[in-house]
Amino acid sequence: MIPKLLFLFAALVPMAARADIEFTYPLKGKIVGMIERDGKCFIAIESSLHAQYSNAYHHIDNSDTCSDALIAYRLREPVEVVAFFYSDGNRGSTTHGIRSIELKRDGKAYWPPYGQRK
Repeated sequence: MIPKLLFLFAALVPMAARADIEFTYPLKGKIVGMIERDGKCFIAIESSLHAQYSNAYHHIDNSDTCSDALIAYRLREPVEVVAFFYSDGNRGSTTHGIRSIELKRDGKAYWPPYGQRK
């Protein structure tokens, strides 16, 4: 039994090492910098949650998310974002990315307008 388990373990370890795992982390605070370039936008958030990522630029590939970030930047509204990076690098980007963004007041998201009809 043990030799079979060792064989299975030895066979699966290289596959796990090659796996492209996405890691996420939250950032909360105000957007303190924004750059738009080549169809992407980059934002920097002043956040106390992860000091190593505070004020560091993150890229946004989605135009709707970029528009939400621009609204928050111009209004100086606090945001909560889910940032990400991959275990095998950033896939050609020099920055970590932003998966989602929410503008919040009193702990409640008010933008994007969840559940509201057009």
